[in-house]
Amino acid sequence: MIYYLPLSKFFQQYLIIIFIQNKSKLTYQLTFNILQFIIFHKLLFKIFDKINKQMQQENQYFDNVEEFLNSSLQFHQVLHIDLSSNQIGDEGASALGSALANCTNLSKLVLILNNNIIGGQGASVLGSGLVNCTNLSNLGLHLYNNKIGDKGVLGLSELAKCTNLSNLILDLSNNQIGGKGVSELGSALQN
Repeated sequence: MIYYLPLSKFFQQYLIIIFIQNKSKLTYQLTFNILQFIIFHKLLFKIFDKINKQMQQENQYFDNVEEFLNSSLQFHQVLHIDLSSNQIGDEGASALGSALANCTNLSKLVLILNNNIIGGQGASVLGSGLVNCTNLSNLGLHLYNNKIGDKGVLGLSELAKCTNLSNLILDLSNNQIGGKGVSELGSALQN
């Protein structure tokens, strides 16, 4: 048996008002949640966009000096630069060394400058520039078949000042380097 209790008109109106208020709160809550989701989505998109740009900057490969010099130097963390057989002399190597000095976040660098005409001055500026890369821990410096000589090797001995450097590959073969240059480079890097 079901009993119906008559509700007063006041009580019925009160229930309707509560329902309407709760419905508007529910609508407000849903709207608020949707807005939060949109804001969160936009924030997430910005974060992923920033990470994507950073990842693009982290792994850069260059085979053109101008392209490298026009890039955002301070953001590079990992670089692979192959400028082999480009007739790069002291002036080009000096410009490259000066540019690399601005790569303050650089941690890994593979620099291939084989078969160029880099002399002592260019190698010295290159070495001095790399010293400014204070985060540099991995360096592959390939200078095969240039004209570095003893003077350039002395400049490259500046690499000993790279305190975070844990892995070094240095190819200086066929560079007119005498016993004095080899000895001084070895002594500097040993310390």
